[in-house]
Amino acid sequence: ASFNPLEIRQAHVRVANSRFENNAIGGLGGNRNGRAQIAPGTISVRGAQPVIVNNDFINNDGPVITIDVNAMKSFVVTDWGRSTGAVSAFDAYSNNVGPLVRENRMTNNQINGMEVRGATLTTEVVWDDTDIVHVLRGEIIVPNYHHYGGIRLQSSDTQSLVVKLQGDDAGFSAMGRPMEVDDRI
Repeated sequence: ASFNPLEIRQAHVRVANSRFENNAIGGLGGNRNGRAQIAPGTISVRGAQPVIVNNDFINNDGPVITIDVNAMKSFVVTDWGRSTGAVSAFDAYSNNVGPLVRENRMTNNQINGMEVRGATLTTEVVWDDTDIVHVLRGEIIVPNYHHYGGIRLQSSDTQSLVVKLQGDDAGFSAMGRPMEVDDRI
């Protein structure tokens, strides 16, 4: 059977201990009754900071997860457990920032990773989920911020963050002027 992707637009969504198998790429057409298009992938995230932990992704078309870069906000997001309380919560990631994407198993998907959709940053974002490859096919533009914003790519003491750029437009562009700060990044 083929299914459309799971769309996550709510702020507090937990997807855990589930199996996603043989899903179609989805998100390719239709007006969805006036709602915006879903990006192609098994799980499509737009404007939310979900907890996606301990799932199996097997034989799916497209990326396992596709996420809007501005949904990776620099807020602390921990696993709150099931809806009935902290049962089955992953306490090991209590210092996680942004969406919590951990301990998922990926087998024979078109892209065994998380596609981060390019856009202009409107907030401060952090990429710290080191056990999933981040795939960037478009450009992320970091505008000139004076106090809050930008992007932080963060590895841990024991794991490295992997970011793969695919395509001619893939990458990061920092805008703005250095002003009085000589070593501004």
